[in-house]
Amino acid sequence: MPEHDVGEDFDAPTYRARIWSGPPKPGYSWAVDEYEISNASNVREAIAWAETEAAGRPLEFFVKWFETALRAPDYEIVQDPRMMKLFGTSPE
Repeated sequence: MPEHDVGEDFDAPTYRARIWSGPPKPGYSWAVDEYEISNASNVREAIAWAETEAAGRPLEFFVKWFETALRAPDYEIVQDPRMMKLFGTSPE
């Protein structure tokens, strides 16, 4: 990728952590707590917070952003939320 194509966003990034808790009894489903992290100084700080909060439970970690789009028929400018998983898996 050419150097001039690499941009830098000056807004603080937002991350999302999904922390799973196992079923309380056999036959019950997993529970998930979702946290939005927007005050971290960098991604390593956000990951460290999420791993501490998870305390060994399954963890999924995402970066979140908004994509600007034009929506027909009036070509209204909208901000569509997007997320990309950086690591982790949901439980079985």
